[in-house]
Amino acid sequence: MEILVRNAMVLTQNGKRALLKDHDVLIEENKIAKVGKRLGEKAEYVIDGRGKVLMPGLVNTHTHLAMTLLRGYGDDMSLQKWLESKIWPMEAKLKASDVRAGSMLGCLEMIKGGTTSFVDMYFFMEEVARAVDESGMRANLAYGMLDLGKQEKRKEELRKSEEFVRKFNGKADGRISTSFGPHAIYTCSTELLQKTKELADEHGVR
Repeated sequence: MEILVRNAMVLTQNGKRALLKDHDVLIEENKIAKVGKRLGEKAEYVIDGRGKVLMPGLVNTHTHLAMTLLRGYGDDMSLQKWLESKIWPMEAKLKASDVRAGSMLGCLEMIKGGTTSFVDMYFFMEEVARAVDESGMRANLAYGMLDLGKQEKRKEELRKSEEFVRKFNGKADGRISTSFGPHAIYTCSTELLQKTKELADEHGVR
C-alpha cells in the first residue's frame, strides 16, 4: 500500500533537526520511500498536509494504560492516601474486560495525540498486549509486581511476570517487547528486586 502526504511541514530527525516546508512524503509498505517537493508518484491514499506538521511518532515512557478509566478519581490527595483509600480498593474490583476497555481507550487517545509507542506496567497485561496488537501501536509491556515483603506472594508475582515475558515478547509482528516490572521500592522487597534482575538477565530483557 502506498500513502502520499503532500505539502506538509516535515520535522526531520537528521543532525540539524531540519524543517522541510511544503514537502511531500511517500510511504510504501510501511516505510518512507521518498521525501521531496512535488513528488510525481501516485499513491493509493493521498493526504493533504497543508497547515500540518509531519513528524516521527511520540513515545510515552510511563503509562498504566487501563487507568484511563480512573481519571479524576480521588484528586487533590497525597500519593499514599490516594493509593490506599482510592486506587488500590478500586483496582481490586477491576476485571480483565475492564483493563481491555481502558487499554483500548488509552491507545486511541495516544494515537489521536501523535503517540505511537509506549511503556506500560499493570496487571491483566494479556489484555494490554491485545490492545497493542489491535491498535497497531508499539509497546514495551511488563506485569507489575509487588510482594509487600511476603514470600508466597513474591513467588507468585515472579511466576506471573516470567510467564508473561515468555508468552508475549516479540508478539504483534515484533511490535511488543516485554520487561520485568517491579512496582516500586516501597512495595517490593530486596529479594524481589534481586530475583527480578536475575530473571531479566536470563531472558535477555530489561
